[in-house]
Amino acid sequence: MKIRLLGLAAASLTALSGCGTEDEVAENVRQCEVLAEADNYAEAFSFCRRACDLKDGYGCLVTGIIYGAGYGMNQDYLQAKKYMEKACDLNNSQGCYNLGVIYDDGMGVKQDYQQAETLYRKACDGKDALACNNLGNIFYYGKGRNVDYTEAGNYFKKSCELNFGGGCFNYGKMYIDAAGVNQDLKQSAVYLEKACDMNNAAGCFITGRQYFEGAGVQQDYSLANQFFEKACNLKEGEGCYALANSFIQAAGVEQDYGKAVYYNDLACSLNFGQGCTGAGRFFEEGIGVERDYISARNYYNSACALNNGEGCAYIGELYYEGKGVSKDFNKANINFEKGCNMDAGFGCFGLGISYENGNGVDQDYAKAIQFHDKACGLNEGRGCHNLGNIYLNGVAGMPDYAKASQYFSRACDLNNELSCNNLGVMYLNGTGFKADLGKAVNYMDKACSMNNDVACVNLGLIYSEDSGMEKDPAKAGEYFDRACKLGNEKGCDLAGEIKE
Repeated sequence: MKIRLLGLAAASLTALSGCGTEDEVAENVRQCEVLAEADNYAEAFSFCRRACDLKDGYGCLVTGIIYGAGYGMNQDYLQAKKYMEKACDLNNSQGCYNLGVIYDDGMGVKQDYQQAETLYRKACDGKDALACNNLGNIFYYGKGRNVDYTEAGNYFKKSCELNFGGGCFNYGKMYIDAAGVNQDLKQSAVYLEKACDMNNAAGCFITGRQYFEGAGVQQDYSLANQFFEKACNLKEGEGCYALANSFIQAAGVEQDYGKAVYYNDLACSLNFGQGCTGAGRFFEEGIGVERDYISARNYYNSACALNNGEGCAYIGELYYEGKGVSKDFNKANINFEKGCNMDAGFGCFGLGISYENGNGVDQDYAKAIQFHDKACGLNEGRGCHNLGNIYLNGVAGMPDYAKASQYFSRACDLNNELSCNNLGVMYLNGTGFKADLGKAVNYMDKACSMNNDVACVNLGLIYSEDSGMEKDPAKAGEYFDRACKLGNEKGCDLAGEIKE
């Protein structure tokens, strides 16, 4: 329930109506406040209700909260509403705010956005920051009225000025999303950083991301990591995950895979699925920790349960390859499909491979093409590459060189070195289009730079033979040497011949 028991400042006495002395009201309010702050609601209740009966808005407020949250008694929204109404009538802004929440969310009453808006206005006029923020949401999302970004921004800004971090966050986010204003990342950074100063975890994370990317502020990895760390400490899982990636990339910190595992694990414990998947990858690969397929699977299971499709897909890979479990194509495909349905490209690619090879399913190239195509659309380069091979080799019909080059090109753009080399070979041989030695060399060079040993050998041959390119034994030797270092025996042999 969104009725709050926070920010209960020392009570101010409302006007008395002759039904109790000022001292009597003050004593009941004091006992109400002290016991409520100590979470002793059972004893607080009688004092709070008595204070309310004596026309004190604070007493009515806390009595309503106790009923609404079910503190020390059965939850009762109708009684909560009754006492919030009394609090609001006595000009207690928090009472008006909480009553607005009751109508906004339809808690024990028919949902009524107009009534919520009226109550939020009264509370906001009384300088209740959360009410101003919720009023901004009414206008931002068009709840019971037309969307009005200008009014939404006005109320978010007022909430921020009243020191509510959520209001600062919402106002700053409007400048990122260009919601009713021109996009202004510099302005967004001001308000998001202010939100972070008020311990708004999301504000800290996005501020960190802006410093990491240099969006609206000067790029500063070290400062970005400070914001990520604060977000993480405020239990924002994505902040922990971002910090893990900084330790992987050595961005503003020394590379430290052990710390990357630690922060991924922390993100996972905060129910951020990508953190679970990230931790699982380290355990599967044995990087920063001892290789442990059981731990990897446990992390992937947690990720999958948190609707992280990559986690599901990686469970599929463990079963497909028999890592830490008995090889089981059926279980692999079930998990690949789960991942694919969550738009994890690797899951779609895994299903495509299964249909391509008939693993756990009947071989079906039409379905293989369908899943590889989806994987490719989700930026899984291996899906694009396999589609290119299917069309190049005509395994599902006649070869289609135009489609093959299209998918190889897409895969190469996604840094799939196999496709870069294949595209280079197509240009070298003029497969499907006019031969172009310059393009062939460019694509093979990209593949070689990504440690594709075959591409390095091909380039060495181009520079050492009558290929149409001016011979350059030194350059040829460099490519053969690289191929050799990558474990290509032919590259080693050719490197030796060049040196003789």
